[in-house]
Amino acid sequence: MIDILRGLSVVLMVVYHLAFDLSTEGIISDALLDNAVMKFLEQLFASLFIVISGAMCAMSRNNLTRGLIMLAFAAGITVFTAVFDGGSSLIVFGVLHLLGASAVIYALSHRFLEKIPIRIQLPLWAAVAAV
Repeated sequence: MIDILRGLSVVLMVVYHLAFDLSTEGIISDALLDNAVMKFLEQLFASLFIVISGAMCAMSRNNLTRGLIMLAFAAGITVFTAVFDGGSSLIVFGVLHLLGASAVIYALSHRFLEKIPIRIQLPLWAAVAAV
């Protein structure tokens, strides 16, 4: 089930980004993406992708290596958008940056965090999320 949701979230994100690019180039109307339903779906697709990626950390053998590779690609995207796009749509900290940093943090902290009872962790994570 998780693999199906992960595949679906990737497909939905690709479709959304394609529509965004077509809108930016004036091929389709901006009104197609600039409405409450699409804003909600955009957040839903991104959230689904991030949550599933986070859940997969527990199943990965080497989160540190995977996280560092993601951060390297994310840095490449930052450089590309700064140099070749003239900085007009500079991506300083996007979803790939978030996933890479999260995988590295998880790799460095999961052994410690697993020792803390869940009844203590949940309020702490809720407080962090609220900030």
